[in-house]
Amino acid sequence: MGGKQPYDVAIIGAGGAGQMAMLRAVLNHLRTLVFLGDKDTTRRSRAAWVLEVENIPGMFGKKRPISTTTREVVRFIEGREDLAPFLTTLKRSAVSIRKVDEQFEISTGEESYRARFVV
Repeated sequence: MGGKQPYDVAIIGAGGAGQMAMLRAVLNHLRTLVFLGDKDTTRRSRAAWVLEVENIPGMFGKKRPISTTTREVVRFIEGREDLAPFLTTLKRSAVSIRKVDEQFEISTGEESYRARFVV
């Protein structure tokens, strides 16, 4: 098992929906684990090829809006000592998710993490 166990919420990806889920979970003081993806999945992700976003507030007029706002949200959280302890980010991809008792086990292929909820 990797990291402290279990997390309250595991979030797979940090696009627009993942960013909102990450921010809301941390603001609610839930121990939050975010899988940002590895080099391969990041290179193939929507964030790599979408150059303009018009349907998500805060992304208008930015270069690489998805990855830019992800970095901004993470910096915002990490810059607040009242919020930073609730966020763990991994530059790894989740390769499998399975239900184990009352939790989910998320595997990167090398390590496994547990969370009560997965987004």
